[in-house]
Amino acid sequence: MNILIFSLVINSLFLVRDPDEIFTAKDREPYIIEAEKVTLDETDEGRVSHLMGNVKITHGKTIITGDEGFAYENEQMAEVIGNVKIDDEGTIITSKIAKYFKEERMVVLVDTVELQDGKQVLKADSLVYFKGKKVSHAYGGVILIDEEQNTEVTGDYGEYDFINKEGFITRNPVLTLSEKDRKIIITGDTLRIKRKENFMSCTGNVKIREDSIMARAGYLEYYSDSERIYLKEKPIIEQVGKSTLSGLLIEVFLKNREIVKTIATIDAKGNYSFSDGATNDVMGDTITIFFKDGKTDRIAVIGNARGLYKKEEEEEKKGE
Repeated sequence: MNILIFSLVINSLFLVRDPDEIFTAKDREPYIIEAEKVTLDETDEGRVSHLMGNVKITHGKTIITGDEGFAYENEQMAEVIGNVKIDDEGTIITSKIAKYFKEERMVVLVDTVELQDGKQVLKADSLVYFKGKKVSHAYGGVILIDEEQNTEVTGDYGEYDFINKEGFITRNPVLTLSEKDRKIIITGDTLRIKRKENFMSCTGNVKIREDSIMARAGYLEYYSDSERIYLKEKPIIEQVGKSTLSGLLIEVFLKNREIVKTIATIDAKGNYSFSDGATNDVMGDTITIFFKDGKTDRIAVIGNARGLYKKEEEEEKKGE
């Protein structure tokens, strides 16, 4: 096996012209390239080594392996092709193609990219990953799965810090909260995640859906540990054809990923439809709608309660 070793102790280096290039002021980690067979070509852009069979690149504690590769001396970049696997101190990334930029400590991966960090999985069409910092920029077909919290976020672009456990997904983000056969879907313009705080927020055109229950707002906060959702900026929640609720703030209570209660405060307004077609419009300081099995069960008003009950006949006459 031919081994290319980037080390100060070697007098004659295969890929590096000057030993000072091995360890820069910013990088004191050994850089080693290995392969079963290596050929060297002189090009206008500098030396290019063709790496064939069991390619292995080691930069400090980071290891990159694959079937084939190329090492570019001037660019200090190595390209690995086929069955690519990166192990960055326990964070595992796989893809079909990867380019590693030594000076930037950055790897660009394309084609079926998957990153596993503990109980979190990130998938994307392409990924930019920064060694050591464990920061990822994901492009196209982004999926972030939290196996411990049983959540999945999808979108077209995202950034995530796997050390601080925080990031965001934008361009059509969708958050799915799953529990057995139940699902709550949350969409918006930008979804932010703070995993250590068990917190997520969503801004812009926020929508929630659980079966026939739907909600809209300009801003959402979700606390997974307490199973609470807070809706702000003109929030409204409804069960189609049965009830509606609005207010300055709406608090949504979950139990095992199912909406069981919603409370509107400040300028709270609600509407409830009865089985006989009659409706009841209510206002008050606080309005609560209770749900059971995904359907409106009852409504309660507290403080300065006011209401208007309308029978179906009255509704028809008013329409005439």
